[in-house]
Amino acid sequence: MVLKMMIQAVNNLQDQYQKGSLSFQTTSSLFKPCFSRIESASDFSNISSYLLCLYDDIFNKTIEINHLEQYDLKEPIVINIKQDGEGYLATVENLPNYFYAESISEVIKGIKIDVEDLYEELNELEPQLIKGKWKEHRDYLNSIIISEK
Repeated sequence: MVLKMMIQAVNNLQDQYQKGSLSFQTTSSLFKPCFSRIESASDFSNISSYLLCLYDDIFNKTIEINHLEQYDLKEPIVINIKQDGEGYLATVENLPNYFYAESISEVIKGIKIDVEDLYEELNELEPQLIKGKWKEHRDYLNSIIISEK
């Protein structure tokens, strides 16, 4: 929704530029560095790219967590958080975990618990029953989880 509005805004600005009625004095300071380099209507593709990067930076986050709720880690786990509608979706690099919540703090706590659950469930199974990717996930978690807090 926000990205669609941003693209529409760029299209409107491009139309105003082509008509000669665009005033950069009214443009947000966030966009002035990009707009100041406009020399032709084709330069608006650069603005679209800039806005896409800005959107990605605002609504998509990558964080590293150094501990779970109950366990310490030898190395951080990378969590990707994306705004999804009214909430946030967290996924984990190298693991099949995902979690959805209404706030960033809730989604971080939830994904930590989800990773712990995967770790505990994989270690409760008989080792010979775990094959393929699930064995890789178990081995990875066993290599980075130190101990209970």
